Amino acid sequence: MNTPPVSLLASCFLLVAAAVADAAAPVEERSEAVQPRQGAATTFRDIDPRAPRPRVEDAQERAGLAALYYRIQSLEEEVRGLTGLVEELTWRVDRLAKEQRERYIEIDSRLTDLRAPPAPVSAESDEGLATPGADPNEPMTEEDAYRAAFELVTTAQGQPTTEQLAGYQLAIARFHALVADYPGGRYTPNALYWVGELQLALEELELARQAFVQVITLYPEHAKVPDALYKLGVVYHRLGDTGSALTYLDRLIAEYQGSAASSLAEAYAAEIR
Repeated sequence: MNTPPVSLLASCFLLVAAAVADAAAPVEERSEAVQPRQGAATTFRDIDPRAPRPRVEDAQERAGLAALYYRIQSLEEEVRGLTGLVEELTWRVDRLAKEQRERYIEIDSRLTDLRAPPAPVSAESDEGLATPGADPNEPMTEEDAYRAAFELVTTAQGQPTTEQLAGYQLAIARFHALVADYPGGRYTPNALYWVGELQLALEELELARQAFVQVITLYPEHAKVPDALYKLGVVYHRLGDTGSALTYLDRLIAEYQGSAASSLAEAYAAEIR
């Protein structure tokens, strides 16, 4: 058997290698063709910052603004509701204060009636008697004068507001007028007591002291004496005279045991003693 020459074998090998190279070339070109397109897309986005992007931030911002607007609307509704509630409560407080004043006047009147001697009963009937205050030209009675002054008293505790200040001064003037017009009247002790209360609220301590002293000195059996004794203790303490304050408080505790004023005096005396 004849062996092929070496040159022939080498030629065949070269032909096969060339064919393999030709067959692989298109695949390599396609791969290279794809790569530039991918790179081009990436490079375009990086090079041109004006290229449109998804507006996710805008959507989130709009959603946040909508939520904020809704919250503001809710808060406005709550404020309107609270404003209405405050107005209603203010009206109720004013009404209760007025009712309390009327009750206090009634209690004052009843206590005064209990200590006043019974009025003589006339054999004649009440025919023809006009109701007090029915005629606008009829002079004001003592009770009418007292009620008119007391209506100006909203509270006699603490420093009054600017609006209350004018009312307090007018009430004091009316109570003084009542005392002058009815020196021995039913409501004179009450008027003096409230003068003291109002002047104490106005920090006019010496004038308050004088009014309370008049109550306990001129009307020692009156129902306002325990309260006047307690207020004298308060006035003297504010004046810096703790000894005199305790004297009046101890007197109240000893002479009017079990009264509301006595309980207040015990607590106040324990505090300043």
